[in-house]
Amino acid sequence: MRNCPHCNQQISIEGIKFCPKCGKSLMQQSLESKLAVKSTCPNCRADLNPGKNFCPKCGQQVSTLSDSAVPETGDVSLKKPPLKVEQNHLTNSVTLSHPESKNKKLTWLIVSAISVLVVIAAVGVWAYSQGYFMDNESPQVTITSPAYDKTLNLTSENRVEEVIEIKATDNRKIKKVILYINDAVVKEFNEGNSYLYKWEADNAGSYNIKADVFDNKGNKATSKTIKINVLNNSSNNSSSNNSSNNPSQTNEITNIKATITSHYMNIPSNLALAHDSFSNKLQQQQPKENWIKSFSSTISDSVDKVNVINVNENEALASFAMTSRDRSDGGKTIVRKWEGQWKLVKENEQWKLDEPQIKMVSENYE
Repeated sequence: MRNCPHCNQQISIEGIKFCPKCGKSLMQQSLESKLAVKSTCPNCRADLNPGKNFCPKCGQQVSTLSDSAVPETGDVSLKKPPLKVEQNHLTNSVTLSHPESKNKKLTWLIVSAISVLVVIAAVGVWAYSQGYFMDNESPQVTITSPAYDKTLNLTSENRVEEVIEIKATDNRKIKKVILYINDAVVKEFNEGNSYLYKWEADNAGSYNIKADVFDNKGNKATSKTIKINVLNNSSNNSSSNNSSNNPSQTNEITNIKATITSHYMNIPSNLALAHDSFSNKLQQQQPKENWIKSFSSTISDSVDKVNVINVNENEALASFAMTSRDRSDGGKTIVRKWEGQWKLVKENEQWKLDEPQIKMVSENYE
C-alpha cells in the first residue's frame, strides 16, 4: 500500500499510474522512492527515512535529500546527472532520458553533416579539374606528322603508308580526338595528349587529313587540313622514261635541281642571292630584310639529295634532304637534318622556289 504524493490518498491497487482521487501521476512517487538515499539528522545525527520533514528523535525540521545530493557513504554512482522524466500526453507513458544521450546524438549529426560536406566539396573539385563546368576555353589540336602537304608514290605493290601523329592539349581535360580523311571518320581516340595512326592507301589521288578535339565541357577545336597526294608509280616511270628520251625535259630537271642546291649553298655566305631564288609571291611573303635576320646564328646549309617528282611547262615538284649547322648559346654546333618538298614555278624562263614543305627529322650537337 502507498499514498498519493499529491493528495495523500491511500492506494491499495498495485500497478496503476494515476491517483483515482486527484488524477495526478503516481510515477513521480515511484521514481523518488527509487532515487531516494538514506540521510541523517543534522542536529542529533539520527537516521532519517526518505520523505520525512521532521526528525523522529529530536523533532528538528529537516529537508529531504535532493535528487542531486551525495550520501555520506560516498557512493559515486549517485554523482551522475539526474534522469529527466518525460511524459507522453498522448499515451500517458513516462520515459526516462539522460542529457548525455542527447549530446552524443548531436555530435553524431554534426560529424555526419561535415562528412557529407567534405564529400560534396571533393566531388566539386574533381569535376572542376576535369572541366565538367566553368570551362569556356577551347582545346588545341595540331597534326604534327606530316607537318605539311606531302606527295607519296605508290609502290610496286600499289600501296603507300604514312604515320599520322596528332597533338592535342587543353587547360583541363581532353575527352576525345577524331581523325578524318576526306571527311570520313577513320579513328577516334579517348584522352591522352599524343595520338598515332598508321594510314594506308592503295589508290592514287588527293587525301585531306584533319582532326577535331573535344573537352569534357563540349568545347571543340579543328586542326589545319593537311593534304597528301598519292601518285601512280607507273605514270612516274613513264615520265622518267620520256625525260630520258627528251633532252629538253632533262635540261628542265637539271635546272630545277640547280635552283634548290644553289639556294642552300648561298646560306649564309650570300643571303641576298639565296633570297632571289624565291618566286615573286614568296618574296612578298618573306621580305628580304626580315628573312636575312633569321640566319644570324647559321654556319652553313648543305643539300644532301634532290629528286624531281613531277615537272610540266610552268610548275614542278621536287623532294629534297638537307643539313643545317647553327651556333648554340652554349658554344656548341647544332646539327639538324631536314626533309621536304619544294613546289617551283617558272618566272622569266627561270625556275623559282614557290612553296616550301619542310620538317626537321633529327637534331644533335657537335
